[in-house]
Amino acid sequence: MTDSPLDRFATIAGRIEQRFANRLVERVLRSPAHPVLSWHFLVLSYEGRRSGRRFTTPVLYWPTADGVVLLTPREQTVWWKNFRGGHDLRVLLAGNWRAGHGTVVADERAVTDHLTRVARLPRRLSWTLLGRRLPSDDRLRAAAPEFVLVRVSL
Repeated sequence: MTDSPLDRFATIAGRIEQRFANRLVERVLRSPAHPVLSWHFLVLSYEGRRSGRRFTTPVLYWPTADGVVLLTPREQTVWWKNFRGGHDLRVLLAGNWRAGHGTVVADERAVTDHLTRVARLPRRLSWTLLGRRLPSDDRLRAAAPEFVLVRVSL
């Protein structure tokens, strides 16, 4: 089965984002200008479980009482797989590196609750994550399996 033109376009767009947009966001977060993006972005750094290589990527986060929560689309990213069962990491949060431990949250209700919080964010950010219309509770519950939640204790 061959990919459709739309699938090929999405793949190319994803590669462009990884190569340029992610690098630009990461550079800003590492610079003195980090407050421009630090309000909901951090740099995640971890060692791959199988490869042992160090990876870094900018990620959306939300603060919690004991750390942060990371939310990512299940099919569009792979970094979260390193945190199944828990894994050590470092985050560059508001200009400071901090050590922590991340664990994938398997509870779909927790994912739905977090998606509900995301839907209440400023319109542009929630549109980027969830689509143009603010979703109903039923749509959020239906979308939960498409996302992965990683809880990070710092």
